[in-house]
Amino acid sequence: MKHRIIREPKGYKTITEMFERSAKEYSNRVMSKIKRGGVWREYTFGEVLGYVRKIAEYLKENGIKKGDFVALVSENRPEWGWGYLAIQWAGGTVIPLDARLTDVERRFLMDFAGVKGVICSRDYLMEMEEAKKELKFDFILSMEDLDKIFEKYEGIDRVEVDSEDLAEILFTSGTTGSPKGVMLTHKNIMSDLEGLYQIIDVDENDVFFSILPLHHVYECTGGFLAPI
Repeated sequence: MKHRIIREPKGYKTITEMFERSAKEYSNRVMSKIKRGGVWREYTFGEVLGYVRKIAEYLKENGIKKGDFVALVSENRPEWGWGYLAIQWAGGTVIPLDARLTDVERRFLMDFAGVKGVICSRDYLMEMEEAKKELKFDFILSMEDLDKIFEKYEGIDRVEVDSEDLAEILFTSGTTGSPKGVMLTHKNIMSDLEGLYQIIDVDENDVFFSILPLHHVYECTGGFLAPI
């Protein structure tokens, strides 16, 4: 069992600043891995930084500006994290959608938020294409088409955002009423990470296994952002 230790805060102001520094410092270390077709596929921090920069360029080319809302929906997979970081890298705000909601519920949330685009996996592509006809958002990026993005784009530098800018809007489940959008700034999330870093001894030798859905702020913070 590891002993509790108190360490100096890292002092990151935004999620994208944290990711960029870690990706450069641990460029050759494995950031995530997933088993597909019976084979494990590993992605290094350096690779993911390149992917995020290129997806962000696609988003910028498709009109995403600082503060715009982009929806994100898929099963747990590395590409969910790339989309999450890329939206913020382009200066946007992530709208993580619950993959277990009905298509009607997800469409309501996208309409309510006024999303400018969607990043999704194949399982949700047809649903999003139907939603686009009604809601008239600008684009749909399928995770199965990311290889085309990686071939076409060179990547962009991260858009500078402030700690008080919105990182994501998380919609509650609505069990006691209509879903409510919880506005989370970069400062909100980074302060949680700083607190976690100071009381839990985590280093580059640890491995995290994500079980809860990544759109949950608990899993996203503890199982995705904390390792970064």
